[in-house]
Amino acid sequence: GISPANEKLINGIVADGYISSALVFIDKNGNYSLDSDENYTYTDTNGRFKDLIYTEGTLIAFGGYDSDTSNFLGRFSLYTKLSTYRENVMITPITSVAASLNIPNDINKFLGIDPSIDIFSVDPVANKSKDDKHKFLYEKGNQIAILAHSQQTLIDEFNGSSSNTNDYYKIISDNLLSKYIENENQAVDIEQSVFIENIVGHSV
Repeated sequence: GISPANEKLINGIVADGYISSALVFIDKNGNYSLDSDENYTYTDTNGRFKDLIYTEGTLIAFGGYDSDTSNFLGRFSLYTKLSTYRENVMITPITSVAASLNIPNDINKFLGIDPSIDIFSVDPVANKSKDDKHKFLYEKGNQIAILAHSQQTLIDEFNGSSSNTNDYYKIISDNLLSKYIENENQAVDIEQSVFIENIVGHSV
């Protein structure tokens, strides 16, 4: 076994607005569920978690409450891919879509986010008033969360079943990629009704 001294720990923030009491865990086997051999913790009222033992996998924040409104988020999840160790990690709607891309860093150009912004480390809530490019980052995150959350809620009610939010981020990322290519490598405006209709038109 590894002695605790050698274990790398990660800290982070879960933000779409800060999300409190979210279960945060590293999914090692790709089943989007917390298994007995996977490390977990919970976020505090500011959406923060700390000292989670690092392993490779998908970092998932599941459920919790919107800190601003106290709304319960049900089965809504946010994700980020962990392929290399970073001490501080953001989990947001934008990192969730990026997690479904072959090249997560492509998310900036697909959404038109300023290339100087590292979406995996910049807190969109704390920085939203800093300047226009950070305001844009925050707004795009909100739009993605609304798209994914409303899709999940609709489909789950319709099917009487429980789906993983990841399914909807995957649909969004696939659509972003194809639209980006179609637009000859121009950023995609996800507020356009045609983009939204593509997403809402999918059933999983």
